[in-house]
Amino acid sequence: TTKLKSDGDRFRQEDIKDPEVYKRRLHAELIHRESEKNIAEHTDLLSLTFKNVDIEREYRESRDITSCISLLGLPFTLFIYLLSFVLIGPMRLQIYLTLFICLLLLIVKAFICTISIICSSIPKPLAILSNAVQQKSWIRVTIAGSMIAIWITAHIIVNVFYDHNLNNEYANLIVSGSTDRYHVADHVIALPQYIIFFCILGLLAITVLTRIQFLMKAAIIISLALIQCVLIYASLSYAFKVYNRHNYVIIIMTIVFGLIIINRQVSFFDYGHGHLIKLNNLNSLN
Repeated sequence: TTKLKSDGDRFRQEDIKDPEVYKRRLHAELIHRESEKNIAEHTDLLSLTFKNVDIEREYRESRDITSCISLLGLPFTLFIYLLSFVLIGPMRLQIYLTLFICLLLLIVKAFICTISIICSSIPKPLAILSNAVQQKSWIRVTIAGSMIAIWITAHIIVNVFYDHNLNNEYANLIVSGSTDRYHVADHVIALPQYIIFFCILGLLAITVLTRIQFLMKAAIIISLALIQCVLIYASLSYAFKVYNRHNYVIIIMTIVFGLIIINRQVSFFDYGHGHLIKLNNLNSLN
């Protein structure tokens, strides 16, 4: 009896009656086994570059238009935003409901995109849906666009409701004649303003593109960050009164370097499961 021992002996040949199914699963196992070896041979972890330009070009041409893993950043940032509102204190119910509903939608979409990656065994309906997402680039583009739209909508609605709260509170103080005790700075949420969230959103949106070269992607991210830093020190400086402008620049540059590193590591992950490894293991199936 032939057995393939990997990750706790996940499957055996005698357990799979269909030879084609066994062949496909064996192929996947061989690809998984060789992924780290191929990554080490064809990439330079120190300089975050491919050692061979032709290999990187082949990799780029064989990959799809979006990376589902990158979409996990959207529900994560929205969760932090919701948690911040909870910790700050009581807000209007509309704010909590808006963030919670949008967060659930983002989590569901991100889960559908990544379930085949993070789970070894999934129900058949979810497997069919996840495979469709993995194989059809237009589906992923649609999901990515809708997730970004949900993300933006959540922040716009929250800021509209919160500004409405501040205006009502200030109007009540004017009526009561106690405006001398009201200081806007004391009632502003001690968080980066929504403009910086849109900057972060732009940087996250760039990470879902994988068909452009890594250096081009890094150049776009850095350009966006530099433009945002210029705006912080110039025409948009009034919108960043809560924190010192230097703090915003540090936050943005930290995000930039983090995204560049994460992008490269995601490229390594995709590369380990990419077209080149399939070619290297093709003879193993014969």
